[in-house]
Amino acid sequence: LLTRVAAFYHRRFLDTPEGLRYLTRERGIHDVTLLKTFQVGYADGALLAALPQDEQALAELKALGVLTERGRELFDGCVVFPLWNDAGVIVNLYGRRISNGAVNHLYLPGVKQGLWNWQAAKRSKTILLTESVIDALTAIDAGATEAMPCYGAHGMTEEHLALFEKHEVNKVALCFD
Repeated sequence: LLTRVAAFYHRRFLDTPEGLRYLTRERGIHDVTLLKTFQVGYADGALLAALPQDEQALAELKALGVLTERGRELFDGCVVFPLWNDAGVIVNLYGRRISNGAVNHLYLPGVKQGLWNWQAAKRSKTILLTESVIDALTAIDAGATEAMPCYGAHGMTEEHLALFEKHEVNKVALCFD
């Protein structure tokens, strides 16, 4: 279900200009092919209209946290990035509001899980660890393909450490705000 939600948001990103405008004009991303590679999405509130009015589907989306208890999209107004486990399965979503507000960075409720650009650890023994997904995207856009994010300045997880150990990453450089 989470994979289908991420695919829906990715189609919305491709079909509407707001997310692309935010990432290219406001965040300075030049290589727009990266946005397809990493399946960047955009949540504009269209998910609810596209869903069949099926109580079970709505309940499952609420259980995942994609919909709030009030039935609104958690990521409405956000560019959305899928987060994968190291087997390539989407296990979480990260959203960044395109208009600054009280809360600009959103994840699905619960334990922070999933990795973004986890393939970097397979390709390189050195990782550039950034504070956020968009910071990592910016680094990759600038040519540092070994960049991957954690969940904020205090957001390194056991999942990161296990990935680094599994692929024998021996050097991690921090690039935080």
